[in-house]
Parts: sequence; C-alpha cells; structure tokens
Amino acid sequence: MSNVGVEAIAVITGSFLSGAMMSVYLLAVPSLFDTTTDPGHLLRHWSRIFLNGHIKGPIICLTTTALYGIAAVSKYSAGDAWGVFAAAGLTTISMVPFTLTVMAPTNNALFRLEGEVKKGNSPSWPDAERLVQNWNRFNAIRAFFPLAGAVLGLLGTLKLVSF
Repeated sequence: MSNVGVEAIAVITGSFLSGAMMSVYLLAVPSLFDTTTDPGHLLRHWSRIFLNGHIKGPIICLTTTALYGIAAVSKYSAGDAWGVFAAAGLTTISMVPFTLTVMAPTNNALFRLEGEVKKGNSPSWPDAERLVQNWNRFNAIRAFFPLAGAVLGLLGTLKLVSF
C-alpha cells in the first residue's frame, strides 16, 4: 500500500470514529429522552450504547493511531517531514486518557445507578437524566479528538502542513 493510501485510510477511519461518536450525541441519546420517561429504561439503554462503543471504539481508535504511526515512520524513513502524522496519531489516541480521567466519574456513577436498577431499585429521573446528559456532552467533546486528528492527517496528506 502506498504511503498516501495509509495516510488516507487513517484520515477516513478517524473521521468515521468521530462521526460514529457524534451520532450518539446528536441522534441516539436525544432519541432516548424522546422515547422513555423511566429512569431504569434510560440507564439500560445508555448501558447498551456504552457497551457497544466500548467494544468497537477502542479498536477503531487504536487502528487509526497505528495507521498514523505507520505513516509517520514511513515519512521519517524517507527523510520527509513526519511530525504532522505523529501529531495526528497522538491527538486521536488522546481520547483514551480523556475517557479514563474526565469521563470516569460520570461512567462510574451511571454504572452504580444501573446496578441499583438491576437490584430492583428505581433511581430518580433527575439523577439519571443529569448523568446521561453529562455523559453525552463529554462524549461529544471526546469525538473531537479523532476529528482533530483527521484534520491534521488530511492537511499532512495534502501537504498543506508539514513538520
């Protein structure tokens, strides 16, 4: 595969990941609020969305980061400017520490509430709604990491930016 092919695939996968995450923010979570008033249902639906994202998102993120890494190493080996692809990869993978630090308290609180639902307890709607809305906002912010990486990668692929 040509270097441009690797670069282009990295840009595409990063854009895809960002788009998938934004679709949760823009479409899925608002639909949850439009279709349920039961906090238990809201938490179970959120949990399924989280689980699906938790399974698929890291694979796409790591693949995208690895592709940027391959592009950077290839450029470096050829004596070309490679930093923009390294920066794109680092920007993309930065969603992981964001998730593990900024989002963790909200995730943990949501899982605690879901655990209460599984025990037959019903949390209050305001608590469940607030936590899911907070998570959704954090998820939208997190979606900008792979998007910013894709922008850097595209600028590097088009040779508009190099370092």
